[in-house]
Amino acid sequence: MFYMTASLFLIAAVSFGMMGGQVIYQGTNRTISFEIRSQDAETAAAIVSLVSLAVGMSKQQEKG
Repeated sequence: MFYMTASLFLIAAVSFGMMGGQVIYQGTNRTISFEIRSQDAETAAAIVSLVSLAVGMSKQQEKG
């Protein structure tokens, strides 16, 4: 569940990052903080693809 929430925050951060922004997510024992600038658009696209791949893998593990 943590990774699903973190993935949603990451996707939101990428969306805000196109304009420039910073997102901090604090879980029970983990903290995720990152800042995305507009020139990181290629990196953001790679992050989104990795996150979607990870979410897909976790959904398959839940089914299996």
